[in-house]
Amino acid sequence: LCKHYKFVNPKKEVGKYSGYFNEGTDYLLKKGNSLLLVRNKKKVFEFLELERRPFMKEMRRQNIFFKPHRRMFMSLLTEYYNNQGE
Repeated sequence: LCKHYKFVNPKKEVGKYSGYFNEGTDYLLKKGNSLLLVRNKKKVFEFLELERRPFMKEMRRQNIFFKPHRRMFMSLLTEYYNNQGE
């Protein structure tokens, strides 16, 4: 799951009030009835009870890393998890 949000950061100047928008995205994983707010890789693998090495080896081969490519990383991870039972 993915939650997009925007919030206004106020910027005060003498006699003038302005602000600017910041955008954010939170990624969530759902397993059964529990949800996990994804902050780092370690918690994701613990939550899904997956071995980290085989998946990370494949991600490194494709040059997909967690921080800069979070959306793609999470998408491939959920696909990998869903195909584990087959």
